[in-house]
Amino acid sequence: MKKTIIAVITLLFFINLGQFSMHVVTSQETDGNIIYVDNDGGKNYTSISEAIENATDGDIIFVYNGVYEGYFSIDKSIALIGENKENTIITSEFSDQNALITILKNNVTISGFTIKNSTIPYYHSLDEADPPTWIYDVAIGIIVNSDGNLIDGNDIINNYGYAIIPLFQIIILQNMTLPVSI
Repeated sequence: MKKTIIAVITLLFFINLGQFSMHVVTSQETDGNIIYVDNDGGKNYTSISEAIENATDGDIIFVYNGVYEGYFSIDKSIALIGENKENTIITSEFSDQNALITILKNNVTISGFTIKNSTIPYYHSLDEADPPTWIYDVAIGIIVNSDGNLIDGNDIINNYGYAIIPLFQIIILQNMTLPVSI
């Protein structure tokens, strides 16, 4: 019995030591700041695009649960981390842009989001007396126009067109739900 208790205590000690070591390594790898986004207010920013605009290379942007407006570009080497993918959602109604997120800089990480509903509508009606007919152009969840990026632990769903279009070859996709093949 004593050997079992000692083994459990030793195991817990090493698990806790491992967690501590992970935090130390993470903080050593990041030279930037942590920027917080909460659409309810009370944090640094209420929108992801504002946080990106004010970030610098190496920063981590942590996004609390909520629904956030998409159609933004990431032009800095940052980590964009959602609180959890079920409740941290990047979406939009309509836009003239073709991707909810466009990655323009190398070494960007996106993790912990549901990225959905990218659409590009335009109005078309053959006869003005008819009710309007909405016709949609191809839209994309994420366009990757750079190298060495990590897209991990996201659900990329319900995008009219494609989930991800990698314009460069080096992109790491992990732990995601992608309904459309790449």
